[in-house]
Amino acid sequence: MERIVKQPDLLLCADMHLRDTTPVARLDNYIQAQCKKLSFTNELQKKYQIPILHAGDLCDTWKTSPFLLSFIMENLPKQFFTVIGNHEAPSHNLDLIGKSGLNVLATAGTITILNRCHFGQEPTEPSFVIKNRNILVWHKMVWQKTKPYPTCTDEPASAILKKYPQFDLILCGDNHKTFVERYEGRILVNPGSMMRMDADQVDHKPCVFLWYADTNTVQQVFLP
Repeated sequence: MERIVKQPDLLLCADMHLRDTTPVARLDNYIQAQCKKLSFTNELQKKYQIPILHAGDLCDTWKTSPFLLSFIMENLPKQFFTVIGNHEAPSHNLDLIGKSGLNVLATAGTITILNRCHFGQEPTEPSFVIKNRNILVWHKMVWQKTKPYPTCTDEPASAILKKYPQFDLILCGDNHKTFVERYEGRILVNPGSMMRMDADQVDHKPCVFLWYADTNTVQQVFLP
């Protein structure tokens, strides 16, 4: 990654999958582990005073418990903008989002749900514009180099960048692996999941990215 020392304009992340149950592959206190990563992200946001863009699946399920809602309200960083992931809409139906825990967080002012581009949707306009940069935030399975599973019909990151030249930055979620793809001065960032939730993620290194509008570049920051 580039070594950058300027003031960043955005913090990029995805797939936090916050939950109050412990994944089978975890033996630690999972609430505490999530809290530590949120606290670190919170400090980054406070340090730079920048918006956070999150590419969906903030919650691991749409049926969020009162305990977890309180936990998120108390620990989530400020200026938090997100799209809706497939885990967050009842029966995977965007029309039912009003029944979800994500809607409670939006109503409480903890988060802002962007108008686009939620799971299952196709992009038309930018999700976010800053310093004349058009940004697409999309909960969309994309991949780099190797398909996530043999029968995957989703397009690779390189094809997505070529397909949507109107966006300077494309922030994607759903694929829990981390990668960055570049094409003709534009960039696609897939931050990966905030937590290691499955046994096959043993080598995954959770991270966020700081984004710089003037150069359209990112700096990877690993979470403790």
